Amino acid sequence: MNERLVDELVKQKTPSWWGEREALSEDYFEEIGFEEPLPEHLQFHIHPLMGSEINWVNFFPSDTADRFRSEDEVSDVLSVIADRTSERIYSAIETEIDSDRLANSLSKYGPPSTTEGKLKGILWHKIVTQLSGIVDLEKVNKEVRELEEPRVDPTRESTEFFVVCQNEKNFLDIEVYTIEDQTEFFNNTYGDETLMFNKIQDSNIQPHIVAENVAFEVEGPSWYQSEPPEESIIYTHTDQRNRIEFHEIEDATVFGESWGDIDQMRQKLDAFDSEYIGSSSIDWWVPTGIYY
Repeated sequence: MNERLVDELVKQKTPSWWGEREALSEDYFEEIGFEEPLPEHLQFHIHPLMGSEINWVNFFPSDTADRFRSEDEVSDVLSVIADRTSERIYSAIETEIDSDRLANSLSKYGPPSTTEGKLKGILWHKIVTQLSGIVDLEKVNKEVRELEEPRVDPTRESTEFFVVCQNEKNFLDIEVYTIEDQTEFFNNTYGDETLMFNKIQDSNIQPHIVAENVAFEVEGPSWYQSEPPEESIIYTHTDQRNRIEFHEIEDATVFGESWGDIDQMRQKLDAFDSEYIGSSSIDWWVPTGIYY
């Protein structure tokens, strides 16, 4: 039996700069003109890429993981990666942004006056959350505790818990865990992603879906046309029941020059077979940072 991703992540532990990210973000937001940083769990739907959980990671520079491996000054690395990724995304969406909607979404945080400045804040928030994750791996199995009461109450008996990390190829590795009785399993850890992750990692439960190199969602937004990877990848498709299906393609080079243009890629998918891996609803999407 292969080792679970949750176990591999705990061995790697939280990146050394995880505890610094709040201070780094405060400095960045102040520098670009925000009165206060954006909160961790805030979601923005001003553009499809802002709501995308998969396709947008294709905008990260190809050397993202290598930079974190080799550089000592993480604040400098993070700023460079965030700026380069933001530039790529901004150039792709700048003509499609509703500036009034953007301003209204950020009004309580004292944003800068320019659309570019506001968007920089959102992108920094999204990029840093992706790279650092929302699970404090240093606490896992070291500070096992529960809340006095759950942060939120479960709305149904079972749940699907997605553990997600960004790998060195800028694709996503995902494990999906089905918890049949989440009230009993999570107890008072429910609502705290670190403690919920700890419950899963500390158990013998096995993921019902293991997906490596998840590269794109076929119903999601395009990124930029580029060279496809020369390896097998997994793509996802959201069905009519709002369940996410996982499909594997052995050779991604079949997309050729269409790679990055979702409309063209969708047409090509009809021309060759892919292997169905499984499907699941997304109840908890839990990024754990970049795995390197």
